[in-house]
Amino acid sequence: MFLQPIRTPGFYHHGKVAALPRYLLPAVVFLTGACVLIVEVLAVRVFSPYYGNTIFTVSSVITVILLALFVLFSLASFVLAPVPTT
Repeated sequence: MFLQPIRTPGFYHHGKVAALPRYLLPAVVFLTGACVLIVEVLAVRVFSPYYGNTIFTVSSVITVILLALFVLFSLASFVLAPVPTT
């Protein structure tokens, strides 16, 4: 199959499980949230000359971006979910 789930949890370094730094996850979450917000603002600014800057334009942009995030997060959770070994 093309997408095989990863079966080994943790981050391996020289054969041992190493912990990631504590600041890495909040930093990644903050930066990805900022990037998504930038994409939303740019999309609204691109669409506003054609459709106007209304609540419908802004809400449709937010809906499309949240739907894309949902699909990508669902795909990532499927790929990265641990597979029970029986």
